[in-house]
Amino acid sequence: MQSPLHFWPTSFWPWAILYLVFRVAVISCDLACYNIAPSNIDFAFKLYQQLTSKSPDHNILYSPVGVSSTLATLSLGARSDTQTQIWESLQFQLTELSQDEILEGCQCIQTALNTPGALPPTKIGSALFVSPGALPPPVFTDKAADVFGSEIIYADFQDPAGAKFQINNYGEEQTFGRIEDVTPALNTNTLQVLMSTSRIEGQWDFPFDVNQTIEEMDFFVDDRRVVKVPAMYQKGQFDIYRDEGVACTLINKKFFNTSGMYFILPDKGKMQQVEEAMSGALLLKWMDNNVLSDAELYIPKFSLSTNYKLEKILPNLGIEDLFTQQANLSGLTNQSGVAVSKAAMSSLSSLAYLSLPFLLIPFADWPRWECQAGVA
Repeated sequence: MQSPLHFWPTSFWPWAILYLVFRVAVISCDLACYNIAPSNIDFAFKLYQQLTSKSPDHNILYSPVGVSSTLATLSLGARSDTQTQIWESLQFQLTELSQDEILEGCQCIQTALNTPGALPPTKIGSALFVSPGALPPPVFTDKAADVFGSEIIYADFQDPAGAKFQINNYGEEQTFGRIEDVTPALNTNTLQVLMSTSRIEGQWDFPFDVNQTIEEMDFFVDDRRVVKVPAMYQKGQFDIYRDEGVACTLINKKFFNTSGMYFILPDKGKMQQVEEAMSGALLLKWMDNNVLSDAELYIPKFSLSTNYKLEKILPNLGIEDLFTQQANLSGLTNQSGVAVSKAAMSSLSSLAYLSLPFLLIPFADWPRWECQAGVA
């Protein structure tokens, strides 16, 4: 009898959210989802490359869905070059898909993710906190509610501490207390805060036996650092694809009665090679050709927490105006000289809980130091 494969991931990528976006298009059998799936996947990889270039020696934990849905919501209020830059940064070709077709696809994905069924229990939420005098026009609020399920919540930004507490409390409620204090510093010039949250609550099809936990195994943080960590162990059958050309192995650990999480395991010393090869087409090839195989799987017990200042990253994807005096958000507010001041993303643990707030303040009243502020 052939011995089972043995997998101890010295490094891995938990692509849970990315996988979900792609599977929505496959499972829903909806043309609208199919139309935007390639762009969503391409955006996820583009964003990943930017994040890893900023922190090459750190774990990368993020939600492409959270970022893309927030940007797409902002696009409803953007005009002229600002709107075009947002769509193009999301890898949409406006000569191939109209804005209505893109938004229809976004709505399809939001509905599929929030509907119980073939996907792990997932909740995507969106809320726009506004001061009473800065309510967006109905054409924006109606469309945001229809496509993204966005709700309007009034906040008193003349009391920055109180408004921050209110927004953080909303984020905690949406993530069952897992994400705290996600909101960057506010001031009396803040007009609106747009927050998106996403939560996955999948349960393994066959849970790991706590009695088989390995107390100490080597985990390579990078080429130089090795730490001892406990690891979950399971022997069984898994969907596996081995790609010799890319030098990695793909393993799917399923959730109960639904799809699961894919682990991409680069061969030793081949992380950069795998990163450079990744594409939507390659991911599809792996998922379509995996084979059910006997394997022994060791998964490190981990809790990851990350914070990103996206206002420093998104301009590299082509969003040049949104954070500057050139921003045109006239469909979101009738006040002139308004720009997004901060775009912060906080993530916690295996892509299970994520939140993403965008802050808008008048550019003319934007203190320089706010550009540098981050999430505590």
